[in-house]
Amino acid sequence: MKNKGIQMWLMGFLLLLTGCNSEPSNKQQEQEQKQQEAEPFCLDEPFKSQVKLLELEKQVLSQSVHFTGRVQAAQDDLLDFKSPLDGTVQMVHFELGDYVKQGQVMARVASTEITQLKGEQLNLESEIELLEESVQVKKDMLSGGLSSNLEVLELKNSLKQTKNKLNNINHLLSFYHSTSQEGVFEILAPKSGYVVKKNINNNSTFSAREETLFSLSSLEHVWVLVDIHARDIPKISTGASARIMTNAYTDRTYQGVVSQMSQVLDENDKVLKARVELDNKDLSLKPGMSAEIWVSSNTSEKREEVAIPNESLIYADGKQYALIYVDDCQIEIREVDPILANDQYTFVNKNFETGELLINSHELLLFEQIRKNL
Repeated sequence: MKNKGIQMWLMGFLLLLTGCNSEPSNKQQEQEQKQQEAEPFCLDEPFKSQVKLLELEKQVLSQSVHFTGRVQAAQDDLLDFKSPLDGTVQMVHFELGDYVKQGQVMARVASTEITQLKGEQLNLESEIELLEESVQVKKDMLSGGLSSNLEVLELKNSLKQTKNKLNNINHLLSFYHSTSQEGVFEILAPKSGYVVKKNINNNSTFSAREETLFSLSSLEHVWVLVDIHARDIPKISTGASARIMTNAYTDRTYQGVVSQMSQVLDENDKVLKARVELDNKDLSLKPGMSAEIWVSSNTSEKREEVAIPNESLIYADGKQYALIYVDDCQIEIREVDPILANDQYTFVNKNFETGELLINSHELLLFEQIRKNL
């Protein structure tokens, strides 16, 4: 009984010692946690190498208006082909979008006009052969005194006129690219380029000079036709800069200028058409592509203010923020109070100064980390 009491006393003593030792340990952990929380957030070297810094600058205040539009081949580079003759298509040798070279056979066409020209050619060749024989006969008769110089001259003149007619017929047949096949001519590509329009098929018929059979363009220069609603007309003028994006290349922008604005609303769409001209050396823009267009709007204010790229803005708690880099352990969260904005920049006149370094990548991740350490 006595030994049992001693054992219980020893166990109680050990528990007391354990409790006394654990209390400082818990306090130490709390102190370390508070110390860590008090330490400012610092960029380590591996992550810092991924962060982009942008020096803030002032820009002229500008707004932009959003429009939609469509890419088309530039009219000054577009060739619409119309046949010089009526005909029925025997065979088409191209498809929409094909690249063709100048002189390439585009189609073979049967035409009654070619048949008629071929008939005239044969008749004239026979007539010339007869006239040449008659001239020779008259010359022989002249030497025998049975004919006169006048008769010989008249035959020679008729021969000359007939040869001229044949030359004209041959020229026309060559111009129309007549083939050896009866009544058939070939349509050749008048220039090198891409087929951007095709209105011709096998066995189809067409009239001379009435309808465009196909259109060719190099596509190195294109137009974007912009649809402008009546309410936005006062905001846009020729010479305004434009930024274009397409659904095909969402990460790429094209810069252009409004070169022309129509003075008449489109009857069907009830919009004004404006034209933006673009270089397209890499042929990335295709006719028919839908486009999103932002055009610089007319503003009465011409002053400059600090411009913050929109992709650097952070939206939180119903406000906008941006991060300014001072050093690796001092990154400031500053509220953005915009005075004007367009599709690329937000303009401010307080809280930010030119020359300051704006964090322009991973800003949201840094923003959340810094807020945890506040």
